Amino acid sequence: MGIALAATPLFQVDVQQEAPGVVAIHCRGELDLSTCDELREAINWLFTPDLSTLRVDLTGLTCFDSAGVNCLLECHQSCIALSVDLEIAPSPVVARVLDLVDFREATKARILPPATPIPATTADSGTGPVADQPGGNEVHVRGG
Repeated sequence: MGIALAATPLFQVDVQQEAPGVVAIHCRGELDLSTCDELREAINWLFTPDLSTLRVDLTGLTCFDSAGVNCLLECHQSCIALSVDLEIAPSPVVARVLDLVDFREATKARILPPATPIPATTADSGTGPVADQPGGNEVHVRGG
């Protein structure tokens, strides 16, 4: 069962306890300068003494810019300070941005193979994703 920590028209954050000490934070929408504070607040709220692994799922983002990269760098620094493992699940475009800024090498964070989100209507129907639908998995990257 997940908990919605932040929800604006542009950005949503849901949190789910996946196992003892393992928490996943699922992001949807636009992660940019205008929404990074919401993610920071959610992440800081999750740092508890029993947290051992924080998974940040970015597969549902439609926008990811340099402010999002900076937010992930801050998250990584907090995880190091608190001895928490950080795992990042990017969409293909988010993975490309992280590769362009050499995030993996700079942080040694565990970045999972890129994945595409399953649209809610497909997941709800149980039919599985439909390939090559126009506009289904568009991700816009803004510079900044």
